[in-house]
Formats: sequence, structure tokens, C-alpha cells
Amino acid sequence: MSPKRTTQDVDCLELAHLRDARNGKYAVVPKDAKTRDICFMGAQDETLEMNAVTVVKGADMVNITFVTFFSNNSKMAEQWSNELIRIAYSRANRTPSKFQLLEKMYVKLTILVNREGRIPVKTLKKMLANSRDDKKRIDDVLQASNIHPQEGCIDPKKFTFNNFFTFYLRLVHERDVDRVFQELGAKNKPYLTKEQIVKFLNDGQRDPRLNEILYPYHTEQDAVKLIKKHLSSEGLAHYLMSHENSVIPPESYILWQDMDHPLCQYFINSSHNTYLSTISMDVFLLLLKAIHWTFYFCFVKILYFKWQFYGHQFTGKSSVEIYRQVLLAGCRCVELDCWDGQEDEPMITHGYTMCTDISFKEVVEAINETAFKTSDYPVILSFENHCTPKVQAKMAHYCRTIFGDKLLVDPLDDYPLEKGQPLPTPTDLRGKILIKNRKQKTDPHKKRSALRKISRTVDSTSSLPQPFHGEDDHRAAKSPSVDLEKEGGTLGLNGDRKLPEPVEEEESDSDDDETDKGEVKKEQGTAGQEAEAGAEMSALVNYLQPVHFHSFDNADKANKSYEITSFVETSAMNKVKEKPTEFVRYNKRQLSRIYPRGTRVDSSNYMPQIFWNVGCQLVALNFQSLDLPMQLNLGIFELNGGCGFILKPDFMRRKERDFDPFAESTMDGVVISGQFLSDKRIGSYVEIDLYGLPHDTVRKKHRTKVIIMPKLAMLRISVYESNNNRMIGHRILPVETCVQHEDLSKVHLEYLGKASLEDSNIQLFNGISFAGYRHVCLRNESNQVLMLPSLFVHIKVGDYVPSGLAGFADALSNPIAHISEIDKRARMLEELAADTYIIESPDPEPGNDTPQDITQEDGPVTEEATPASAAPAQAPDHVTSSASASATATPVTNRSTPSYVKKTTSEGSFGGSTPKVSKIPLNPKISSISAISVDSSYH
Repeated sequence: MSPKRTTQDVDCLELAHLRDARNGKYAVVPKDAKTRDICFMGAQDETLEMNAVTVVKGADMVNITFVTFFSNNSKMAEQWSNELIRIAYSRANRTPSKFQLLEKMYVKLTILVNREGRIPVKTLKKMLANSRDDKKRIDDVLQASNIHPQEGCIDPKKFTFNNFFTFYLRLVHERDVDRVFQELGAKNKPYLTKEQIVKFLNDGQRDPRLNEILYPYHTEQDAVKLIKKHLSSEGLAHYLMSHENSVIPPESYILWQDMDHPLCQYFINSSHNTYLSTISMDVFLLLLKAIHWTFYFCFVKILYFKWQFYGHQFTGKSSVEIYRQVLLAGCRCVELDCWDGQEDEPMITHGYTMCTDISFKEVVEAINETAFKTSDYPVILSFENHCTPKVQAKMAHYCRTIFGDKLLVDPLDDYPLEKGQPLPTPTDLRGKILIKNRKQKTDPHKKRSALRKISRTVDSTSSLPQPFHGEDDHRAAKSPSVDLEKEGGTLGLNGDRKLPEPVEEEESDSDDDETDKGEVKKEQGTAGQEAEAGAEMSALVNYLQPVHFHSFDNADKANKSYEITSFVETSAMNKVKEKPTEFVRYNKRQLSRIYPRGTRVDSSNYMPQIFWNVGCQLVALNFQSLDLPMQLNLGIFELNGGCGFILKPDFMRRKERDFDPFAESTMDGVVISGQFLSDKRIGSYVEIDLYGLPHDTVRKKHRTKVIIMPKLAMLRISVYESNNNRMIGHRILPVETCVQHEDLSKVHLEYLGKASLEDSNIQLFNGISFAGYRHVCLRNESNQVLMLPSLFVHIKVGDYVPSGLAGFADALSNPIAHISEIDKRARMLEELAADTYIIESPDPEPGNDTPQDITQEDGPVTEEATPASAAPAQAPDHVTSSASASATATPVTNRSTPSYVKKTTSEGSFGGSTPKVSKIPLNPKISSISAISVDSSYH
């Protein structure tokens, strides 16, 4: 590239939108011979494909663009391809902070310079302004920031990143940040002290649910690392936008979950009808030509543009590329609808529709190339097989030869296919491809049919079971020689035929009988019309053996973890409504797959949260449709390193615990409230949705919400334009991400390729997770990071405690303070008891008045009054204090001015029975005091 360049000669490729980088056989190169000769610059023994690097970019998985670069060295091209993939799917690139996005923006400005190497102001305006008023504001802010463009250009040396950051803050005018700065104590000075910052970090930015021992509070040393002695308003904005203040902890985006549990204990990212991409224009025009209603031409044309971004189930265009994009996005289960093609070649298409078809072999090659580029955990191929045995044999051959050692053919030694044995773990299956296809298996009905056929071929003296006598089978009469091995029988050592062992027949549950069969077939589509499994394909099936679902009781009795059932969404919904607890228990043992009903011809999706709530693992969605359910799916599966596996909560994994998703008893409650979010239609507006259990799901409400099950809840914040309701961006935030790490020093460092946390460049900050003031960077529908749109929010998180248990919860959360409070109360009681008098009276002396005399002279005493036995007129010589269970203070007053104190006694433990009150004379030196009755067991 020439040093003297114009801005038109330079284009920037945003790595956040990079989807793939290819080299070699799968690189996209020109087909024209002349163009190929121009691009070729390598050695004679190298091909153009070997020296090419094809970069795939796009805002979604369907509308993608290919850009190919050429090198003069094949090794360099391969290295560039691998490094681009590594950088594009790195944690820092996929989950940048607001500050990192500003740094990217500044670098882009320094690249898009003119011939003199200066930044044109029009480039800045094009990047930041949308209207004439915005452009004028940019000019004003540049002048206010002491940046004076000359001839419409800015000198990069005078426009450093610090200058750009100051310019940006003045441009967006962060009033909310200034208000926070003032509230923290900077009302009379332009900076904050270390003490104020430590208080802000611990009180405002720390999750109050964290244990102070496992997650210590911030210290002044931590504050110094973040702020360097003092913090200005601009410095506060810098911290609030930094990676250390991310709304979701950075650890959540790396592989941190335990991957050594059985396969059924994970949510697995799954796709339905993966081959569909967009509506086929050729088929669409054919339909339009066939329709003679020209009156509806405009309407149908509009309808096409409405559908062109979705893989329509009736007129969709099948694509090999979509398999690559889905796998690169973290999907671990793809679907292949296989049919007989020309010349006995298998093809993939949507049967009985006008969808185009693609080559099965090309799809297998695409899967082999991209299956483990972004995640090395197992990939499941879900076959919907409609092929003849001959074509199935060719399919099995392609799988064996193309996948090679990646294909898992034989079960692992530690996980045999036996009753009661668990499924292998994702770690055990790393780098493996599993096949889900019908497996040759003789059910009890077919075995009975085999016995009937055998009964026509054996000798008349053979003894067969009585029920088969007298039943005619014309096929057995036509073919006296029966393949016993195929039908379930075997030959003995002496040539005698042996019948298969009788198998106990399973009874069908009434759940399936209650549903109309015609309606079920309509909802299932072609999934319920699969062909019989061929021997070659059947041999590839091991841990994913599809079976027909009878009932949860039958599945419990069978206890076979390697059996899997696919439920259409309507059938699965009925089971969620009727037997949610049994469904959860079923998914603890084995896998279940949910797929959209056949009437969703527009490729729309159901809400996956419904089936995640009962522990369904393979919740298959149409990846080509970026609707709300798909956005939730992309948001949740970007966690845990984007590996495609999310460990289910412990209450969905423990066998001894039942979980009902419809229960409303609070568990691990969290209270969330948001500020700075309004639905006022001033340019744009914000919507907040909460998805989780049925009790937790809230749509478009901004009030405080008590969440029953935060581990299953997701918060969606979306921003829309007020004039046309077009979505500007959104963000999916799991309510509970990785607040509790058992040992973060073991965050699968082998996955990161690092020996220690210091090498992995992971910075841990005590207790920063979700709560406090945060900048939320928004995403597009495909969950890709947007450069500018963001929200500044204030989130409060706390444990929900019923009002009657608040004291008990405080005692559990801070037992030291609770014990100190009890000791303080005890000391106060002792001090109060020390001021009372108990009279140890001697025998009455002559001349002294008794309490009865005092009572008679000074007035009557009530019936409840209890006089002292012999109290002298003056203060006693022997006085003791007591705090026993019924301690009583009995001082005596002068007979002319009698006073009384209430004496309280209890006939039982503290607070047990009704107290009895009596009046006792008081010492005149004590104005007023009540006797104390304390239960010693209270201490």
C-alpha cells in the first residue's frame, strides 16, 4: 500500500464481527484463470489455495461476506488464519469493556487518515454523528476541548487518546457520572480521597451476598492500584468504563465450570434444521409465476423481503456454509435431514417442500473442518434419516472416512452401554463426534413377528409358543428360508434353530394415547416418518440411541442413560404442565431433545427457557432466525468460554432432590432494582425483561422484582428507537453468573494454555460482580458487540428475606456482630440488676413497725401485694444483687411516704407463663426502678 493514501483506499475490518478465517482447500479463491494468475505469488510447488487466507465477516450467520488475502508463503498464510481465529474468539475481543471500545475507536481514527497523515473531521463526524445538530455539537466540543482543526483536519500528535477521551466525555456529557462523583463526597473539592474510594468500592460496587472471608473487602492498597492517590471526575468515568467494572465478571466468559459431570447434566447449545439459511429467490419467483393473481404481486414481493432473512421451512434455501457458522457460534448439536439424491448420493434438504438440496458429503466435510475451531468439546450430529439402506451405507462410509478418529464408534471402556451406567463426561469426549440416528433394535412386537416366520420353517415336531399357532403369514410361506440373525434368532452348534429369548413388553403410557395422532404427525413434520436404520449407520450409534417415549415410569424402570427421546415442542409443553417434577428427574439420568413444531413455517422459535426450567439439555432452535428466543440462547451460551456446554444448577443434578419449576417457595432470592432506565419516548426508550421460572418471568416492567431462582434467570435490557420501534441494541445478563468460584486458580488453565493465573492475564477484584454502577455495552441481534451504544445503569442486588426472619438472617450473615449484641444486652441487664435491692431481714425488733402496720396506717394494699416478712424502717445493712430466674428487689421506704415497686415473678421459663405483679416498698433514695426477672437460659 502506498504511503500516500486517501481514506477511500483504507477499510477497517472489525474483529468482533469476524466469523471465520480459512486457509487451503476451503479458502475462497477466484475461479477465472487470468485472475488466479494475477493473485498467485508463491512457490511452484504450492497452489493458490495454500497461499490464500479467506476472512468471513457478517452481522449474522446468513448474510456474510468473504474477503481473501494472498501471501507468498503457505506457512505464513496458515499462521495468519490460525491467529485471526484465536484473536477473533478471544475473551477480550468478544466481551470488551466500554473503555476498550473507545480505544478501538481511537485506533480506527488514526488509521483512517488522509494523504498528509491527518485525521479528517468528517471521519470523526461520520463515526459519531447522525444529524446536523450532532455534527455542530462535535465542532463546539472540539473547540471547548482546545482542539482546533486546521483545514478540516486534526493532527494525531495533538489528538492523543487522553484528548480523545476528554472529548468523548464532553460530547456525551455524562451528567450521571458527575452526580455520582458529587454524592461520593467531592462536593467542595475536585477529587476523591482513598478513604472515600474504598467506601465506594465496598458499599456500592460490591455484591452484598459475598462472604467477607472468601471475598475480602477492598483495602486502600486496592484503591491505589485503581486510582493512584486521588480520583477526579474524569478518572471516575474511566474506572466505571473499565474492564474491572464490567457488569458481568470477566471470569464468567472463560471456561470455569466443572466439565467432569455426565453429559446429561449440561445444557447443550443445539440447532434445528441447521441447513436452512434464506428463502430461495428462484423458488419464490417460480411460485409467483404459478400464481396468476397479479393483483397480489406487490404484497408477495413485500412478503419476500420480510422472509429473506429467515430460513423459510417451505421455500428455504439450504446451505453448506450455515453449518460452519453455527458450529463456530458454539453450537454443539446440528441436524441433518438426509434423503436419497441422484445416483444414490445422499443429500440434505427439507422433505416434501420446495427447499433446495445440498450434498451430504460437502456438509460432512464442512463439519469436519469447523467442529473444533472454537470449542474442543463433543459435537452431536442429529440425523433425521429418510434414506434407503444402500444410501445409508454410503453415508456411513463418508462419516468414517472424513471424520476419521474424531468419530466415536465404540463406547468408552469406563462407560459401557449397560443399565444403570452414567453417560460419559464432556471431558472424556473432547474432540469427538457422536451420531444420533436410529439403531437397529428388535422390539417385542417385531420379535413376535420373527417367531411367526420361524414357525413356518421349522419342523412340525418343533415346539413353539402356543399363541403363534394358527396365525397365517404369507411372507413366511413365500420365503421358507429366514435370516434368523436379522429377525432375532440364532443357530445352535448342531445346526438347530434357537429362538430369541422372550423380552418383557413395555406398556405404553396414557400420555401419548390422549393426544390425537393426526395432530401429533402434523406437529412433528417429517421427523415422525424416518426410515429403518441400516446396519452401517446403526453401527455408528452408541451413547445417543433414539427411543419412543412411553412414560416417565417406564424410563425409570429401564434406567438406560444412553437412550434419548426427541419431543416436539407441543408434546414437551404438555409434559412440562402435567409432570414437571418427573420431567426434571428424567433429565437427570438421560438426554432429551426439544424441536420446534412443524407448523412454524417461518422458522420462528419457541422460548427455550420453558424447557431449560425442567432440565432439557438439547433445546434445538432455528439459528437462522435471530428472534428473541435465539437472542436469549446466544446470550446464555456465550458464558463458560462459549464452549457450548452450561452446567445445570445443582438442584437439577442431585438425585435425592426434587425440583418443581412452578413452586413459589423462595430459594436463593435476589432483589434487583434499576435506575437511569426510563420508557419515556424521547429519541429512544428502554425495555427490561426478566426470564426464568414462571414466577420469575416479567416483561417490560422496571420495578423491583424478587427472583425465586436466580441461577435460571436472565435479565434482558433492550433499547429501541421511539419513532419506528427499531431495536438499537440489547444485552442478555444472567442474574447469577460466577459469584462463587470454588477455586479460581483452577479455571482450566490448560484450556487457556497458561501455566498460572499470572500468565493468563486474569485480574481478580474482590467482590465485583453485577451490583453497583455499571456501563452495559449493547449487542446486536447476533450477539455481536456494538461500538457505541451503551447504557449507564445502577443495579442493586441483595438476598431476599421475609420480614419475620430478618433478625435470624442478620445473625447468620454476621454471627460475630450478633454475639456481640447479645453480650452487650447481657451487660446492660447486669448493670440494671445491680441497682436493685434484695432484703435479708432479721427477726422483727420491738418498736419497729411491720409492713402490715404501714399498710394499715398509710392505706390499703391490693390483694396482689406481697409485703416483706420483717422489713426495718431504714435501709438494710445486708444488700445483694441478683440476676437469677426470679430475682426480686425489695427496698423499704419511710413509713410516712410509702412507694412501691412492681415485683414480677414467672412460673416457668422466660416468656412462658403469665407474670404475677405485686407492690413492694422502695427506698426513697431511688426514684423509680422496676424489678427484673430474667431467664438464665437466655444467655
